[in-house]
Amino acid sequence: MSLKNFFDFNLQTLKQFLSTDLKIEEKKTSMRAKQLWQAVYKKGLDELNHLTTLPIELRNELISKITLKKPKIADKQTSKDGTIKWLIELLDGNKVECVFIPEKTRGTLCISSQVGCTL
Repeated sequence: MSLKNFFDFNLQTLKQFLSTDLKIEEKKTSMRAKQLWQAVYKKGLDELNHLTTLPIELRNELISKITLKKPKIADKQTSKDGTIKWLIELLDGNKVECVFIPEKTRGTLCISSQVGCTL
């Protein structure tokens, strides 16, 4: 069975997942979802085994069903004018490009929205 990616959930679908897949009692799903959500998004949690606010049994079950993997930067190029181009490797191995173009009072970020669509 493949792991579900935490970053594919919104708070509501995370609650549903905890209730249906992990069989957490309905009265506790909201609390557990918020604990997990805040740990990842507010505290920067990147490994579920560091989530010590949850019981170890629940942590182990989460580890067996959820991943916190994010896309990674496969390559970075910086030009003389300060423009930065990143090649981002997605979790499925496909790659997309992003470019940051600095200007005097702002910056522009161009994000490729399709695999294989170069900038």
